[in-house]
Amino acid sequence: MVLDAETSLACGPQLTASVVGEQDGRTLVAIPQGAAPMRLTELLVLVLPKLFPTSTAAKHACRGRHSCNYSVHVSSASGPTEQVQVSCATTVAGGDVVTVTRKQVAPMPVLYEDSALCVVHKPAGMLMHGPGERTFKARVALQLPGAVAVHRLDELTEGLVICGRDIDAVRSLHDQFEMRTVWKRYIAVVQGHPHASSGECDDPVEEKPSLTSWRTRWRGFSSTCGPVACVECFPKTGRMHQIRIHMANMGHPIVGDPLYGFVTDSKQSQQRQPRLLLAAVEVHFKHPVSGEPLSVSILPVEPEASEPEAARSEAPQLQPESSLEAENCKNIEQRFRSKLALLPDDPAEALPAALRVGQKHNRAFADSWTAHCAALGSETKKDPRLAPVPVLKSFFVAMRNSFGQEPWFKCAEHYLEDADSTQEISPIKRSKKKKK
Repeated sequence: MVLDAETSLACGPQLTASVVGEQDGRTLVAIPQGAAPMRLTELLVLVLPKLFPTSTAAKHACRGRHSCNYSVHVSSASGPTEQVQVSCATTVAGGDVVTVTRKQVAPMPVLYEDSALCVVHKPAGMLMHGPGERTFKARVALQLPGAVAVHRLDELTEGLVICGRDIDAVRSLHDQFEMRTVWKRYIAVVQGHPHASSGECDDPVEEKPSLTSWRTRWRGFSSTCGPVACVECFPKTGRMHQIRIHMANMGHPIVGDPLYGFVTDSKQSQQRQPRLLLAAVEVHFKHPVSGEPLSVSILPVEPEASEPEAARSEAPQLQPESSLEAENCKNIEQRFRSKLALLPDDPAEALPAALRVGQKHNRAFADSWTAHCAALGSETKKDPRLAPVPVLKSFFVAMRNSFGQEPWFKCAEHYLEDADSTQEISPIKRSKKKKK
């Protein structure tokens, strides 16, 4: 679409730029000959205020930030004719042409849709509301015109969001959330192993009554996070960060939680932590038009589920369609497992795996293993996978006081219950080379 000459905008006393054309997500801005030099970021804010409402948004585009929906290039009249990448310090002058290209954004998976509502999978790291075009509100309005979210998920939480598509549906769904008749299921991976298989937490959140039921799905040992467990959470109230706070209050914060997780002094341990492993995987509510019960899930319904069995048995269980996006949603628990680097149950496989992680992330631990092998004789191999289990156990027991707080060492503790204590081995400290 080519715009007429009336689209010329005055950008200060010395520069007038014209939006030459807009097609296939590309916007061309031509600067007339003889115009004085000007910073590119200032030009974008003045000429394209809808795309770049602030100078910060323009700077993000010039820097190529992933959080910005646009990329910017400049074709210089005095330089090469091809487009060149820009930076915040780039200046433009007469004869230059600025090209602003809209990035292609993958659509969010839609698990259920009709004329009254839709259920959309929100990815982790996306804000529900706010300025810009990368929020859930902006994305869903572009993908499904008229859809409005009727509840919220934390920025770091992924999962199902119910959206109404007309005012009556939005009001009906809002009323269901206010009356607490919407049933929700989350899965989370927490640090440590809960002693019980299920339970409830009713600690107040924001000085308001709150209640979360939970049930353990499985337990394991992660070489990066230590002992972990996957739990299902059923919030009965909807306070901000309710599940995260309740799990932390129980002594089992969610893995990757930057607010309520365990604080560690090791920077390497912090860097190895995955993102928040929390997802909303199932919702059960009444259709705003027909009043029939409706259940949407991205996990298979298990026969031992105890939450409201009678109501859920009457509702049609809607599973994602066979598409790539739906399969990614459906495999959410497998994705969580892959981020944890879970150790096998066999000590002959788990101990070498934990030791190799320690070698990779702690040089003193690696040097201590080398010295331990040398002290035992030449028949002991340095490769942990070739070392006998008793040798591995004796080494971990000897290193307990020095490295017992590391996540990979906490995993090894599970396999050292029957190990005999040996004399403590001091970790090898490497001397720093003197600069000449």
